[in-house]
Amino acid sequence: MEKMKKGNKICILLAAFFCLTLFLGKTDVWAAKTVELARNKWYKDNSLYYKQIVYHKVKTEKTGCIIIDGYGYSKVRKGKFDLDIQIYDGKMRPAQTEKIKLTKANKYRTYVSVKKGTYYIKVQDSLYKLKYSFKEIPDKSGARMEKAKWLAWGETAQGLLLLGESEKKSDWYRLNLPEKRKVTFTFGARSNKLIEFKIHRKEWKITGASLYRLNTTKSDRTAIEMPKGVYYIQVKRQGNNKNASGFYSVKWK
Repeated sequence: MEKMKKGNKICILLAAFFCLTLFLGKTDVWAAKTVELARNKWYKDNSLYYKQIVYHKVKTEKTGCIIIDGYGYSKVRKGKFDLDIQIYDGKMRPAQTEKIKLTKANKYRTYVSVKKGTYYIKVQDSLYKLKYSFKEIPDKSGARMEKAKWLAWGETAQGLLLLGESEKKSDWYRLNLPEKRKVTFTFGARSNKLIEFKIHRKEWKITGASLYRLNTTKSDRTAIEMPKGVYYIQVKRQGNNKNASGFYSVKWK
């Protein structure tokens, strides 16, 4: 009888502890697991009903862009399905305040530019596939207008909007037009949110219309009749969205 009473007390304590973890939102600790995601290799989750939390560990040796592919699948239906992911830093803290949704519209792919380090891709789902690749991208842009990088006629520049940096940060490029002529600008972006491109002329103290790019394989070309002078291209997150990250390209000719 004494043993039964002790057993009942233990059961009650365990039940109370379980309820407390539910109340405090600590069930992640019980359910989560961490796996190292091999570059360019698919991870396949085969669980049917239980949506376990999985932190997929990713290491980058250089600054650049993590390209993430992923989708849900079914064992009874054909096709791909939406998949939600979220990026965490090396200390397992959310690096973004919202999830990224991989959908048919973005071809089940997204882009996240990061510094050298360790990151985690969090997924809480069942029956899904996930893969990542990495692209090293040099960034020689200027941090402000006064420090803008000179961009020669016909030259293409690439840059990064890194995860975790200030949402107000802009990249700047300086252009010198020795005579009046028609100029064609080509803007491209691979990102998880909109990237904004603006053309400025300091002497006029005016700003041209903005052009926006998102996760796409196409580039926008804009032809403008421009007088002689010095111009600047500003690249930034649309609306100062701190969740925006990715890389871009700029060219003029």
